[in-house]
Amino acid sequence: MLESMRDDVDIWEEEAENSSNLRRGSFQVTSAAAKDARDAASPLVAPLHSAAATGGKKEESKENNKIMAGSLNKLVEALTSDTQYDNRFLKTFITTYQSFTTPAKLFDKLLQRYNVRTDRVDASRVKAIQLRVCVVLKYWVENQFFDFDEELIQQIFDFVGGTLEQNNPDLAGMVAKELQNRILERKDKMKTMFIKPQELVAPQVSSVSALFMSMKAEDLARQLTLIEFEIYSSISGSELLGQSWNKESLQHRSPNVMALIHRANKLSFWVSTMILNEDTHKARKKIFEKFIAISDQLFKLKNFHTLMSIIAGINTSPISRLRATKKDIKGKLTKAFKRLEEIMNPQGSFSNYRNILHTSSPPCIPYLGVYLSDLTFMEDGNPDKVDNLINLGKRELIYRVIEEVNQYQVTPYQIQANEPIHTFLRELPHLEEKDLFDLSLVREPRRPQN
Repeated sequence: MLESMRDDVDIWEEEAENSSNLRRGSFQVTSAAAKDARDAASPLVAPLHSAAATGGKKEESKENNKIMAGSLNKLVEALTSDTQYDNRFLKTFITTYQSFTTPAKLFDKLLQRYNVRTDRVDASRVKAIQLRVCVVLKYWVENQFFDFDEELIQQIFDFVGGTLEQNNPDLAGMVAKELQNRILERKDKMKTMFIKPQELVAPQVSSVSALFMSMKAEDLARQLTLIEFEIYSSISGSELLGQSWNKESLQHRSPNVMALIHRANKLSFWVSTMILNEDTHKARKKIFEKFIAISDQLFKLKNFHTLMSIIAGINTSPISRLRATKKDIKGKLTKAFKRLEEIMNPQGSFSNYRNILHTSSPPCIPYLGVYLSDLTFMEDGNPDKVDNLINLGKRELIYRVIEEVNQYQVTPYQIQANEPIHTFLRELPHLEEKDLFDLSLVREPRRPQN
């Protein structure tokens, strides 16, 4: 309640910086977390106290003046400081601000900050503060334009074409150009959503299984990778805030995260369906072996997300019980698949997988489930506020994860869509879990008990 009252106070009316509205210190996490910010086997706490107070070895940042918590006004003031520039703070704040305020409120605070009160600061600092506000606004527009609705875009245009144009035409032109570029990008993206799909030539095959078996494992892995990278690369930082994907009422805030989750489940069921659709041991064995070969190719492509989905599909109960089918699979393939299972084993907070991921260069599709698990621990293990101040230390931890997600979104795979298999792999027709288990019992009935 106190914080919401503070938010309503003009940024220039709040009292000067003190321990009740802004706290600084060294950013400290446990040494395990400092080595790997995503190692979330236990909650990571973003403390506002010393290492001695918590026990355990700490690794400290070289900077001892990091902002750890503050009121919204003081955080925006620090964001637009004319005396200190912290690029890390800018990125963390803009990426995570929607976990503690709204785009409209943030823009309102930037406007307040731009309208400098000379009774609060020396007149010589006015232009420098205004420049910093514009730098932040441009960065925000450039990196998170999806935050803005039509009303907010119009408000920004009004500010740029009015107050900013009068005070600094060059800055106004720079921000206006960025806005126009992003609007055009948004329109272009909307157009591509309504492009008429390519006419498909019906393949000369007798069944879905025949089409699947006619394709090389490498080609299938590449098409799956192309499809999944398109979704992964569309995930925005705001989708990873507040565990929206875990809350049914908030899942609309994480459309691409949900799309990748749903596709992972769909893919796992599809794997099971493809194997069980075959009515002979020999045919099921061939499909099974094909999926192992695809898994190996996915690993070579560093597509860990799809790899995990196929491993999950092969390990579903309707498939894992198929002893007669699995016993005939080539030993070399069985050994190769066990190696992949060991890599993606969740033991030790996916330590084997993490080690490989962090030595892998893009292009790459990480397993999203690990990031979501880490974010859940960070959200649950750290308070949103500390003594009624926004806990920026928590947001720094969250930003570290989002930063890594972004790292693997930048470099695309050089893969072209190959029809008709590309469209087939987008659809992934499959049976539901109960039907799969019933079919599994048909394919290999339960052994009579002695």
